[in-house]
Amino acid sequence: VLSLTGKQPITSPVDAAGQDITFTGNQISIGSTVRSADATLTIKPMDPSVAIVVGDMLLDSNKNLTLNAGVSDTGTLNLDRTSLGNLGAGFTEIVIGAEGNANPIYLTSSSASGLVFNDPLKLYANGDGGEIYFGTELTAQSLTVFGSGHTTTFTANQNFSTGLVLNDSAKIQGNITITTASGNLVFGQTGYPYYVAGSVSTSNTNDTLTLTANNLGDVVFISKIAGADSGEPNTEYLKGLTI
Repeated sequence: VLSLTGKQPITSPVDAAGQDITFTGNQISIGSTVRSADATLTIKPMDPSVAIVVGDMLLDSNKNLTLNAGVSDTGTLNLDRTSLGNLGAGFTEIVIGAEGNANPIYLTSSSASGLVFNDPLKLYANGDGGEIYFGTELTAQSLTVFGSGHTTTFTANQNFSTGLVLNDSAKIQGNITITTASGNLVFGQTGYPYYVAGSVSTSNTNDTLTLTANNLGDVVFISKIAGADSGEPNTEYLKGLTI
């Protein structure tokens, strides 16, 4: 499904019977169930730099994103809670973004329950300047991130069934726990200068990271542990790392 301009509404049920599905548009609304067992669902904007908001769009008084005042509510691809709820279980993976694009991706929620994906989730923001921000708790079967190196920020806990692979640098803000029921927690990618650091913020929190890989899973650091020496603005060493 391709929309060159305007909003792409999905108003009727879609069952692609095992075929991959791609929705492309700068604004996408999924108003009916979408499924395709053992296939890949890809959701991406036409514009390789437009912001993607997954979950609730949190706005300031000027109707700009609270996480980026330079982005208005009309300048985003918002996969809201209704759209997410219409994604049927059984996909091999759900891909948001596209290889080489610099779309910033913000996962945010106004609910304490956070966001839930029933299938493996893959995020792409690996074009120059791309960033990913986890502003809410995420529960997913697994998570794979391809970032630009500048940077994936965690401000909430993350819970997975079969693991995390973070092909990006990470900034930790607050006391963050990342847990997987099985599989591994992997930080970094061979041949890339990625790092894990704390975040200097106005709240002046003590940034700590607790990692739990249950059922004989491994915690793997390819990324270096860094502070201000990361070269990224507003970074500092973690105050604690528990594995």
